[in-house]
Amino acid sequence: MKTIRIIILLIIIVILGGLIWYRETKAPTINSSQQKQPQGDIVVESLHSGDSVTSPLTITGKAKGNWFFEASFPVKVEDASGTVLAQGIAKAQGDWMTTDYVPFTATLTFSKPSTKTGRIVFKKDNPSGLPENDAYYIVPVTFTPQTSQQPAGTCAPDLSNCGGNPVLCMETSKASVCN
Repeated sequence: MKTIRIIILLIIIVILGGLIWYRETKAPTINSSQQKQPQGDIVVESLHSGDSVTSPLTITGKAKGNWFFEASFPVKVEDASGTVLAQGIAKAQGDWMTTDYVPFTATLTFSKPSTKTGRIVFKKDNPSGLPENDAYYIVPVTFTPQTSQQPAGTCAPDLSNCGGNPVLCMETSKASVCN
């Protein structure tokens, strides 16, 4: 009986350890109240809170050099429910190994959103993986309704599963969206 209790206790410890590990390693869902942005580290010039956006979306701005790693940092488009519509990178337009501002540009092609609003999430590149080095900048946006540019009865590649990247989609996806 004592052996069974020890085995049950070990199983419980392993399960709890697994749950704690999963919770710690799971990518965080970011909402506006969790936004961590050191004041003035990033300035988005071509996009403002509440702007109407459509795909493809080109964003320009400037960020302090520590936001970049290998001259880029991640950017994503999410709808109001947190569904990622596109992921891409903001590319430095100058020497990024500085503490000064570095101009950046990013172009994101995203799939049709299921909500009228969403957000653009800029994430400080953090190769260390340490949470204390994380920073985000979030810009709430409204999606402009898009009209299809393909005639009824035709199909186009489905760009939703590859971050809107047509080259990647052609290599990995055989799915299509038809009107």
